[in-house]
Amino acid sequence: MPLETLVPPAPETASVQPPEATTALPAVRFPHRLLPQFDRALSARTALLQALVAEVEFAMDLAADGAIPQAKRIHGLRRSLRRARAVVRLLRPSVPQPLRVSVDEALATVGRSLSGERDAEILPSALANLPDGTGPGMADLHAVLWRQREEARTAPGPAAALATAVEALAGIPALFAEIVPETLDWPDLGEGLQASWKRARKALRKAGTRPSPRRIHAWRKSLKDLRHQLGLFGCANDEVARLTRDLGEITDLLTLRRWASTAQAGRAGRKVHKSVLAEVRGRFPELVERGEQVLGKANRKSLLRDLPR
Repeated sequence: MPLETLVPPAPETASVQPPEATTALPAVRFPHRLLPQFDRALSARTALLQALVAEVEFAMDLAADGAIPQAKRIHGLRRSLRRARAVVRLLRPSVPQPLRVSVDEALATVGRSLSGERDAEILPSALANLPDGTGPGMADLHAVLWRQREEARTAPGPAAALATAVEALAGIPALFAEIVPETLDWPDLGEGLQASWKRARKALRKAGTRPSPRRIHAWRKSLKDLRHQLGLFGCANDEVARLTRDLGEITDLLTLRRWASTAQAGRAGRKVHKSVLAEVRGRFPELVERGEQVLGKANRKSLLRDLPR
């Protein structure tokens, strides 16, 4: 597997008042320990708007809640934004790309503003979980990563980004309501889920044929979309969830590998660099094999059961 060539993957504020289309929606808080589900008794348009509003409002509440530790707020906010983007992406077959991307990119921009803090959080654990991560010469690297994490947790930048996130997110439900067709029906959303399944299969083929950090990351993102969308339709799949989690461990290792190439890592970084490569080479083929089983055409009927047509 040619992993030697691995390379790192390279709003207007508005009133919180929702548009008329969403005003009549009931206040909803989906439980975030469980995947939410669409209410099929509602129209497809209303259910979709409700799902987006719930995720955005939850993210805004987290960003504004100073009683929650900053790291947990950032993690929860980014998670809700990923789910919100999965909701938007159900419109792939129904809405022109420029309109859909305008909402998707607005959500992504907020998430990217907090990506550095996310990396600072996961790197110490990624190093500790590496087979050679506690060996000779690693103590200094652990100290550097722990110091960076503590600095990120207390730095003023993330706090300011969280405050800005509340303002940036406030107008997104209205923006989304403008692009959702009035004629949207349940079969349209079913087509959106099938499109996500096809994208996950395509991303798997690319990552499995010629793996790179960019392709592995793209495969994991497509699986996260599919996982959340399956949950919305009441088709949550444990294998998709486990595969997404295990790919997350791989992408965390690749983030560590990228950091190990910087001057901060020093000479010990070269050892980490090689160790990560060996670990990914050892684990990734098994993940590809599992992906081919989970996303295979033979499993399609089971995975996409109860799809509206």
